[in-house]
Amino acid sequence: MTFFYSVMRRILLPLGIPIEYQDDGVAARSEVREAPPFKVYLAEGETSESLIAQVLRSTGFNYKSLERDSKLASVLLDQDFKRMNVQEDQIQSFEILEPLFYRNKHCYVVGRIRLKDNRLIPLVLPLLNPDGKMSVDAVLTDLADVSNVFSYTRSNFHVDMRAYRETVDFLESIMPDKGRAAILSAIGFVHPAKIEFVQMMRESIERTSENFEPTKGTEGWAMATFTHPSIEYVFKIIADHSSKYPTEVDIASKYRLVHEKDRVGRMLDTMLFKNMKFDRKFFPEELLARLKERAPSVVKEYFKVEENSISQELLRRLEEQLPLFVRVSESEVTINGDVFLGEMVERIRRQSPGLVYNAGERLVIVNYKNIFPRKLLHRLKEKAPHYISEDFYVVLEGFTFKDSFLSSLMERYPTSIEKRGSQILIQRDIFESVRDDIRKQIPDFEEGSIYPIQRIFISQELFQELNHLRDQLRIGNEGDVVFRKLYVQKKLIPLDYYLAYYQIAYYRRLIEGALDLGQKALWQEMIDSLVEEFGRGILAYADSVLVEKPDLESIKNEIKRVLYDFGQSIKDLALAGIWVGDVKTKNYGVTNSGRVVSYDYDEVGELKDYSFEEQASFYVPPSQEQSEWQESDYREEYIERRFSWGNNKPKMGIPQDFLDYFNGIHGDLFEGSFLRKIQKRLLDGDVPDVFSYSQKRRLENFARVVPVTELNERFQYERQRAKNM
Repeated sequence: MTFFYSVMRRILLPLGIPIEYQDDGVAARSEVREAPPFKVYLAEGETSESLIAQVLRSTGFNYKSLERDSKLASVLLDQDFKRMNVQEDQIQSFEILEPLFYRNKHCYVVGRIRLKDNRLIPLVLPLLNPDGKMSVDAVLTDLADVSNVFSYTRSNFHVDMRAYRETVDFLESIMPDKGRAAILSAIGFVHPAKIEFVQMMRESIERTSENFEPTKGTEGWAMATFTHPSIEYVFKIIADHSSKYPTEVDIASKYRLVHEKDRVGRMLDTMLFKNMKFDRKFFPEELLARLKERAPSVVKEYFKVEENSISQELLRRLEEQLPLFVRVSESEVTINGDVFLGEMVERIRRQSPGLVYNAGERLVIVNYKNIFPRKLLHRLKEKAPHYISEDFYVVLEGFTFKDSFLSSLMERYPTSIEKRGSQILIQRDIFESVRDDIRKQIPDFEEGSIYPIQRIFISQELFQELNHLRDQLRIGNEGDVVFRKLYVQKKLIPLDYYLAYYQIAYYRRLIEGALDLGQKALWQEMIDSLVEEFGRGILAYADSVLVEKPDLESIKNEIKRVLYDFGQSIKDLALAGIWVGDVKTKNYGVTNSGRVVSYDYDEVGELKDYSFEEQASFYVPPSQEQSEWQESDYREEYIERRFSWGNNKPKMGIPQDFLDYFNGIHGDLFEGSFLRKIQKRLLDGDVPDVFSYSQKRRLENFARVVPVTELNERFQYERQRAKNM
């Protein structure tokens, strides 16, 4: 059924018909496996070392030194037990999942330790194969460490499993706050993850009855965003009029790249939903208007009208002339909001006043970048060809022609050539016929200095009739909002906001301890400037910072910590072969665990495609004024992208008081040679090590800290103890 729904969703996508992401119940009703998907190793009569050795042997791998790994891992594990106040006689069993979890260079053995009172402790053993033989690299028992291994900022695992529901139940038992959607996504079950997310989302919205709201942070040019107060996710749609990329495909490809690449714990994964439907009542008018204005081709409204409120004559005409925009059921009529042309035209007029104008009995819309919905245009042309038409033109702008020449052309083609201000519009069909004449008049004429447009002509009669449709139908706010493509990401605190909270707290503490009135006034100006930029709401967050970190030094250390992680995030992604392009704090966020990750991908690219220069200007994609035929050359012409820190470093958003600190720890980042060296490493086939856990948990580092004598004594003690049992 999952496959069936996916096929139907793809077929019906162009028609705007939503297919709900839901479980049909077939999989849920299927029989649960009698044997659980994990092995149980009873602790009675065993030591930690012997249990770990049994677990490692069950993998079937050839280990470099199974005895050493078991010994080191058991010492680290027993230290964790001591920290958790767990006694040896409280342990009932080790329960280890049969499937192994593969990602990058690691293989993860995943399990849990069951205590006799049924409490559960996570147990994850990352394995490495550096020289042809396996070795245990770390021991993870802390919930935060294990959750980070399964983080939405990392690539999906490769797992060979036959009982995914039971496996997910097991993983949920050791990560209860993770959520089934996140767990399913982490193990590669993307569609079931979407189903779980949609069910959770709809339940939350109905339970709270709260409205969607704008997101916190600086909204980019490429995407429009919104969120819901009861859901820890952000919703994003691709704007129709992005100033950075010529097509929706370019932006979508960035998000696809991030989904498929190794995110190394530094980029949020994204779920993509198609024709996603919401109840319109949960969208405030102001928010919905903003989303429609930025992405009219993505956001569609469907209004519900009681059938008995419509005359049979009007209903018959609607069904006959606009069947794709009017759906009739037993009790109600659903109207696609696209048919209310007046609202659409006003929106276009506000965005680009010159694209809509009256021409006698016709309204003309310059359909730049398909701002007029294709589906509506085709349906209206089919049903009312004498009321609506379209034509394609070549636009010449910035050229000076002799009046006699222009007059002769317009006499030859009176309906095909038009002069509007400084522009000359020539129908595309006859452009070939006049090209040579134009070249004779302007010897230096080049094809690159023209661009095409599509113009739509609507009779004022049809325009007025459709405008009156809303009044005739007595439409209220009942209905649906459908998003053609909707991207969903985990909600974060934007890094620029996070830094603003701590900067205000930092300046407040400085003011409290200062005697110089001039200096106090300067710091207060800094606070006022931040409030003006981010809004008064940040003052409450700054108050909470002061409660959590009351002294100046702890505030200062947190700012340094997050700035260090910001720079490290850029470096980690570079080592993974990814360049984020737009290296500003507003494009990064802080997770619940305090980790800095990227979430804005409209300038992301592969590191190998960039040329890192010392003083060159930052690469700017072609302007949106380029022609449709130029767009086809877009990727070929700009495969190698230039980047330098000359224009970007001042715009990163690093607090002024901490610039020296950032330069001191990440100064190498601003050298083109540093990034070129990483490029060379990657091109030479060097795959850098990426660890999804702290270096402190690695056995090789632990062995350096724990004295060898202690390990030997522990080893001898446990061997003797095992003999006596």
